[in-house]
Amino acid sequence: LMSTPPLMVPLIIIVAMMAERGAAAGLNMTIYNNTAFYEGVGGAGVVSRRVVNSSAFNIRTKTPISVALTGQILLNETLSYKFDCAFANTSLSFLWIDGHLVCHDGTAFTLNDSPGNYDNPLIITSPGWYPFRLRVMFNGSIGSSCDEESGERASVTAPAVAIAASVRWALEEKGSSSSSSSSLSSLPLLTIPPEHLSPSMTPLEMRREALQHSLAQGWGFWKHHNLLSIVKLPESASFDLELCEIVDHDRQQQQQHDSHHSHKSRGRRSSSSCLNFTRITHAGDDTGLVRLGLHAPDRSYAQYFLVNNMSSSSSSTQLPPVNISIEFSYGTSKTEKGGEEGGESEEWLDLKITPINCHHHRRRRRHHHHDHLFGTGKTRDVIYEDRDDNAINNTGWDEEEGTTDCSRFYLNIRGAFRWYRSGSIAVMGQNSLRLKPYNFPPITGRVVSPCMQQQQQQQQQQQ
Repeated sequence: LMSTPPLMVPLIIIVAMMAERGAAAGLNMTIYNNTAFYEGVGGAGVVSRRVVNSSAFNIRTKTPISVALTGQILLNETLSYKFDCAFANTSLSFLWIDGHLVCHDGTAFTLNDSPGNYDNPLIITSPGWYPFRLRVMFNGSIGSSCDEESGERASVTAPAVAIAASVRWALEEKGSSSSSSSSLSSLPLLTIPPEHLSPSMTPLEMRREALQHSLAQGWGFWKHHNLLSIVKLPESASFDLELCEIVDHDRQQQQQHDSHHSHKSRGRRSSSSCLNFTRITHAGDDTGLVRLGLHAPDRSYAQYFLVNNMSSSSSSTQLPPVNISIEFSYGTSKTEKGGEEGGESEEWLDLKITPINCHHHRRRRRHHHHDHLFGTGKTRDVIYEDRDDNAINNTGWDEEEGTTDCSRFYLNIRGAFRWYRSGSIAVMGQNSLRLKPYNFPPITGRVVSPCMQQQQQQQQQQQ
């Protein structure tokens, strides 16, 4: 070895490592019939699983799918590696090598090439086999229609779409006069040889991945920066809450009329203000205030309290604070099939919304009634003076009692599919919403609140 030229040493080491790895070369390619990389019970979610001898693929599909290329890649510490990823018609794609984000398709977010955003070039400190994970998802939408916030998207019917991904690299020996990120970018991109790829994973990596999959299950605040979004994994089905102001229509029409006659007011908000984003707050946050309540360890039940921090859409004045309790619990039931139970499994999520500091806007009232106490049969005037109206300011906030006129607000609930997943959404009634993730059982969200229960009781009494 002492007489071997410098570049021959790493080649000998690599050949020895290939011999240890065995004859198998390439990567495992798994195709799923859903957009969540979910195998399902008994592998029902897997379309195919095979070993391919390349770090590239091209699949034609008419329906949403997800594809995973996994295994190991052989790297040497004496070389600098610059990876290049090319994607076509993908909705969300990432490549990790040894847990480092090397590249992605730019759908979820866009990063510049500043140091620290990517681990590319990838710095290798010791030769060996490193975990390789390429995950590609297609949700049935192409191009600009890939919008996470749009919620609902249908499958592509015809023609079939080509979903493609490829990973190549550029190599340069470390310590060379031109060895740098910019110089690597100018080098030719090479196909990764199959013998540098292995479909096997170490037991430790397999246990780590199994742990991740076991934890990423069920309902919770998986969209961690927004506690008004309650998400179910692995489907990524989401029920999102919005606390909105009810706009006075006369005032709104006047504002719209004024906007046509004033350039200064043109383009201002004429619709209601809504709070649809909040988190565990800290100094400097301008979202709603959140206080956590009881939580079950298995996330089968959770409660938290929300206080809004909103300005009126019709003026710059601060809206009165509304304190509401939000609780959720979930379960699973079997739908009826042919008049008997035992059909498709269906999940449900119950949301209970309870206002905490509300009052009705009380005014001085006068009405007549018969004085039955003395049996005179005469009428008398009764004046109710619960409070002086001056104690309640023009925003509906009762400074003395710390309560709010909640009739100025409503709570909106909408469905969505996070992280660009696929599914359909349907309104099932006044208080229920049905989400159908692609190739998953349907999920029904049901809303319960004391206000709705009172309305139902009044309707029953009238009937």
